Amino acid sequence: LASELPRVHTSSIVKVIWGSVDFGSVLASASRDGSVCIYEECSAIGTGRKFWRQRHKIIDAGSKGCVLDISFGPARSGELRLAICTRGSNAV
Repeated sequence: LASELPRVHTSSIVKVIWGSVDFGSVLASASRDGSVCIYEECSAIGTGRKFWRQRHKIIDAGSKGCVLDISFGPARSGELRLAICTRGSNAV
């Protein structure tokens, strides 16, 4: 899977998580560079070949350094939500 994701982080990845199937094939990655990326699996028109596309990138999520943890919120909210934990702060 790692070889299929777009290269968007400038440092090592500390965590990768899958989102609820209610949102399709979605995953998020957190990096030591302080960024968090959300990806979705797509199908190429015509060939149907599957690939991962970057959906969002949160830069400086860990403004004081490494992102320590990430977690998707429950699907029952109807919105794709991501909680981010860093040294000294948390964000949703």
